[in-house]
Amino acid sequence: METTSSKTKSSDVFDLIARWVDEPRGRELVESKLKRRALLLSESRAPKKKTIPYAGGRRKERRSAQREERRKREAELGSWEETAWLREAWRRQAVGLRGDGAHRAALEMDAHGAVVAVVGSPVESYVGVCGVVIEETRQTFRVLEWPRPKVKFLPKRGLVFALLFEDPGPSLTRPCLLLDGDKFIDRL
Repeated sequence: METTSSKTKSSDVFDLIARWVDEPRGRELVESKLKRRALLLSESRAPKKKTIPYAGGRRKERRSAQREERRKREAELGSWEETAWLREAWRRQAVGLRGDGAHRAALEMDAHGAVVAVVGSPVESYVGVCGVVIEETRQTFRVLEWPRPKVKFLPKRGLVFALLFEDPGPSLTRPCLLLDGDKFIDRL
């Protein structure tokens, strides 16, 4: 229980602080804030951190230059129809990939022009991505997606790829060869 002396002390504190608050309901405001143990004497927000401007706005210029370079590269790649010669060249090379030893032979082949689809991945957004390989690095495939011509980088590690022997389409019964992406890393 509170004693009368502690009540008077707390009311004195409320009165003292309420005098410094510039609102008509100063005492009510102070009491509510003190009960919650958060007292803001002014309604102003915390000062913003000072940001040092980037020299001459180069960041925006650099980003727009990078964006334009990316658009030029994608325009050079063209559409799905323009990669038909690349896909056909890979298909002619891959004719003998069916049967025994097909996995080993597929790993030894050049992947440029291969139509790949991601059928397994720890990241759900990669599953279902399908397209033609236009560039291969040790860790990634650069793929021109089907049906919309969008360039996407697919990591090899952890993904399961299906090498399609025909162009992708709505049918799921097309012949394909399933390969682990980690095996693609080991071959380079």
